[in-house]
Amino acid sequence: MRYVKACPRCGHLNDEEADVCVRDGEFLGMVPAAPAPDRPSEKALPPLETPAAQASPPPPQFDSALSPSSAPAPAAASLLYLDCEGSGQCHAIRAGWTVGQAHASGTADAQLSGIPGVQYVHRTHCRFEHEEGIWYLCPLPQADYTNPTTINGRPVAPGERAAVRSGDRIALAGVRLTVRMLEP
Repeated sequence: MRYVKACPRCGHLNDEEADVCVRDGEFLGMVPAAPAPDRPSEKALPPLETPAAQASPPPPQFDSALSPSSAPAPAAASLLYLDCEGSGQCHAIRAGWTVGQAHASGTADAQLSGIPGVQYVHRTHCRFEHEEGIWYLCPLPQADYTNPTTINGRPVAPGERAAVRSGDRIALAGVRLTVRMLEP
């Protein structure tokens, strides 16, 4: 029996060993492999998008009058992944998103839970920004800032902005994360 990974963005069935969708470049590292459909006519599964996401306008078309440096970045360039060490969790992060501890009153876009040490992460601990092809980590000021943020062991103060690259190790209080980026 053959196993495949269905792309969560486009539904394309990829080989079970694939880390990236061959059709649209979506990260498949956390997608479980499933038995391939028996019928050859089933080539793709429906994408796992919300109705609101399906109704979004199409991406802007490239204008030949724009210089290459001012052209819109591809969609794959505006995502990074936070791999939670020791938990098997991976969170996709978009530009402008905040990351924090999961809580009923939490407002973070990516809420961390079920990870040892997560109780020391603020409910809105930090924000990720993407500018001119570079990702930045910005710890958010807290009333009682006692739980530090580090990148590769270097402390990053609240309000400071520090660039991150693929493979960097981030610590939010005691939670260790590895940054993963896919090249467009």
